[in-house]
Amino acid sequence: MGPVNKFTRKPLFVVAWLLLIIGFPVTAPASDPLIYAAQERLTALGYDPGPIDGYTGSKTQSAIEAFQNDHGLSPSGTLGPQTRAALGIEPNTGRLTQSIGDVLDAERLGCRRQVIDGKQILLCP
Repeated sequence: MGPVNKFTRKPLFVVAWLLLIIGFPVTAPASDPLIYAAQERLTALGYDPGPIDGYTGSKTQSAIEAFQNDHGLSPSGTLGPQTRAALGIEPNTGRLTQSIGDVLDAERLGCRRQVIDGKQILLCP
């Protein structure tokens, strides 16, 4: 299943409305706590992921790609393990593992985060 964005939101709404009319209960797709945390952190770092709502839209993908480019990561626009580690986001819960001050200090020093054997490490020059 792909992300809900401006191209898929309206068709999903129409399908949900039609299913509701014929008697099937439908709920809105749940927001993703990892995306929500990434949007919060990206905003704090000066990127523009659009609204902080937990949904991956084009602005969120663009902000993730810009962050990846700025931090020497492969620009996929998705929250892979290395991107989550660099943003300081816990993989399973979406909790922020570091304060924004820690992230900014590491950036100021030219450090980058990497995941090795499932553990976050900080590589500094």
